[in-house]
Amino acid sequence: MIANIFLDFFNRDSRQIFGLFANTPREQHIRLLTEATNIAAFLCSEYCILPPGFLAECEIARAAVLCRPNYVIER
Repeated sequence: MIANIFLDFFNRDSRQIFGLFANTPREQHIRLLTEATNIAAFLCSEYCILPPGFLAECEIARAAVLCRPNYVIER
């Protein structure tokens, strides 16, 4: 099991390079981020690390995290 996971898939620039903003509707984009966060939470044994800058840069990332507020507190 992995101790800590850095949630680098929330980085806006990476998602833009891979075309998620152009090729994916907003709702599906949020769903993909939420599913990836679910997987990370199950794989880690301690914490998932998410820099606040990722959320400050992107409204879609904020929406994905805020739809699961218990993750912000728990892991």
